[in-house]
Amino acid sequence: MIAFDSQPYVLAHLQPLGEDRGELENRIDRLQPGGGTDFKDALEIAEREILQSGIPVRQVILLTDGDTNRQYHDHDDLIAEFARQHIPVSTIRIGPDLANLELLQDFAQATGGIFYRVQDIEKLPLLLVGLTREAMNRRKSDRTTVEAGEASAMLSGIGIKDIPPIDFFAATEAKDGAQVTLKVARADKSAPLLASWQYGLGRATIFAGDPDSLATLSWIRWNRYAEFWSQLANWTMRQGDSGMFTMRVHGAADGSIAVEAEKADPNPVGNLVCRITGPGRAVDVAMTEADASIYRGEIGPLPRGKYVATLMFKAGDSEKVLEQREFATAGSIPADSAELRLKPPNLELLRRLSAATHGSFDATTAVIARHSGQTVAFRRSADPWLIPLVIMLFLGEVFVRRRYLGD
Repeated sequence: MIAFDSQPYVLAHLQPLGEDRGELENRIDRLQPGGGTDFKDALEIAEREILQSGIPVRQVILLTDGDTNRQYHDHDDLIAEFARQHIPVSTIRIGPDLANLELLQDFAQATGGIFYRVQDIEKLPLLLVGLTREAMNRRKSDRTTVEAGEASAMLSGIGIKDIPPIDFFAATEAKDGAQVTLKVARADKSAPLLASWQYGLGRATIFAGDPDSLATLSWIRWNRYAEFWSQLANWTMRQGDSGMFTMRVHGAADGSIAVEAEKADPNPVGNLVCRITGPGRAVDVAMTEADASIYRGEIGPLPRGKYVATLMFKAGDSEKVLEQREFATAGSIPADSAELRLKPPNLELLRRLSAATHGSFDATTAVIARHSGQTVAFRRSADPWLIPLVIMLFLGEVFVRRRYLGD
């Protein structure tokens, strides 16, 4: 334990804490603020004591407001020496000031330590515990690992190798029927870390670790931390409406509409009706129980338009609305739809035909029936009049010949 202002003060040399704990606490209590902030000499003393002790667990925790008397590059050789000796330096920045923030960040990154900025001083003790555990876990025999269990959509897109170790967890056992998605292992023992199970129509999930930002720093620094919790929460949340029923509206190929309502519990109900309202119509469809907690109703093809399906309890003149769902329908399918899919209409031919005959393409009824005032010429066959005319002329000729010519 080394205090510093403009110079370092060794409060306790590197040794088991139990040998001098009481005296160390007294020395800390007697500390008074002094002028200046120079942690370089204090870090050099810490390095010497660690190397001389030969201990396997190496970790330096630098607690400072960052406002040092030295320049950034005065620490270059010291940073390189700590990195060469594999001694991580975790830097904790206290307070809102931003002085020498880059130096503290680079010191931690270059030596394999952790940089953390603390504004709430009450969280400092738990942070020191977390950093100490992080240093102890560098020994592989005591390191926790996260292992994969059964596949789940909660971890969609997240590989097991992406998940950081977690040091603080509750050793539990999975209940019967639970699906263990993640396990945490230490040495030859393992325990469920992430487990889930079905509870009625809902889902329950337990995360048996402590991902607090101060207790397990590797998790809060994980770049997929928010994604993990978002997917876990979305998977656990009930899918569908928030009320007693979840309602779905399906359109069939022939234009008919099917309504399905799923009850949150298996208790049967009666007088369940779905009212379909739309342009100029309102139709009540009786909902019948098709399966446990499932009720269905159907209605024939509706004209094209927007509609509202209202699920309700209906008994006599009383109605209790449960859920509403808006939907749209394209109407019934035309009889020639299959033919038109194979060969679409030849609109270009129709345009040419109307232009050649001085007609109109896709004209309205008013345009077609409008009087234009033009003379229309047409031909009529004379065949019905020619045969009687020939007969009359033949008989007239016979009469004239016999009467006047003596034939």
